[in-house]
Amino acid sequence: MMLRPPMDPSLMKHTRRPAHSWPRRAQTERRVYPRIRLAFPVSLTVADDQPPLHGMTVDVCLSGLRATFPSYFELFERFELAMSLPLADREGEVGFHDVVTNAVVVRSEPDEEGPDGTLYEVSLAFSRLTPEDERVIGSFLMQMLLYDDAATLL
Repeated sequence: MMLRPPMDPSLMKHTRRPAHSWPRRAQTERRVYPRIRLAFPVSLTVADDQPPLHGMTVDVCLSGLRATFPSYFELFERFELAMSLPLADREGEVGFHDVVTNAVVVRSEPDEEGPDGTLYEVSLAFSRLTPEDERVIGSFLMQMLLYDDAATLL
C-alpha cells in the first residue's frame, strides 16, 4: 500500500502563473575581427562616368571600414573602394600598396539625407577581398598598431 501525503485543497485553485521575463543578455560584440581607429583617405567609385568620392576613415578591420563622406549613401548600395596603404617590407623599406575591392554600405549615420555640407559616417563591408588584399590590410593594421601612437584598438 502506497502512502500519500495529505492534500491541501487550496493548491488546486486556479492561480495565474507570473509572467516570465527572459534574462537580458549583456550586449555582445558580433565582430569577427578587431577594429583599429585610423584616419587615412579612401575613395569610392560609384559609376565609371563619375569622379570618385573621397572620404576619411574612422576605423578599419579585415572585414570593412567606417569612414566619413560628404555624400549620402543608401543602405546596401555597392561601390568599388580604393585605398593606398603604406607597408614596410622586411628590410624596412616603406612602399604603398593599392587595395581595390568591392564594398557595400551596411550602416550610415545620419540614416537619411541631410542639408548640403552634412558629413555622413558610413560603414562599409568588403565584399570581395583577395587573399593578397587581406594580407596587405592585416599587415598594415599590425604595423600601425605597433608604430603609430594614434592607432588604437577598439
